[in-house]
Amino acid sequence: MLLIMVVPNAEDGCIFFVFRNDLPYAKQLDKQYEINDDKTRYDSYIFNEGLFAKQFKIKQEAYKKRHAAYTLSDDIVEVSDNFSGKVFNTGVMRHGEYFTIDTQALGNEQPTALKDILQPEQDVDEKYFVDDATRIEKFAYLRGPKKN
Repeated sequence: MLLIMVVPNAEDGCIFFVFRNDLPYAKQLDKQYEINDDKTRYDSYIFNEGLFAKQFKIKQEAYKKRHAAYTLSDDIVEVSDNFSGKVFNTGVMRHGEYFTIDTQALGNEQPTALKDILQPEQDVDEKYFVDDATRIEKFAYLRGPKKN
């Protein structure tokens, strides 16, 4: 099982933070948040305590009260073919359940341009470059659309 948190980035894409259940971080989250079946149990994590909440400051209430929680099927094909729940811009998935909230930035943050923090290419270790044509082709496929 994985935990996935999603927040919108400046280019309207998404940022995912994914990790294994056997890591100390996951075990600490379970101890803190998996203590009841309340559908709002991850709200404090999303709004205040979570990894992204600390980096991307947001208003402390769901936009237009958009807040949902769902239990997903164990069958990944079933989920892929038939899922029809709401997915807002911020959320957590844990143990087959996901919690999603429509959040808004505070609006007073100063953006940081990528050019201001990007490391010069000549300073990047060669091990981070992909030059295998097969891997590049596979990456392009995985990033592209899957359905016609």
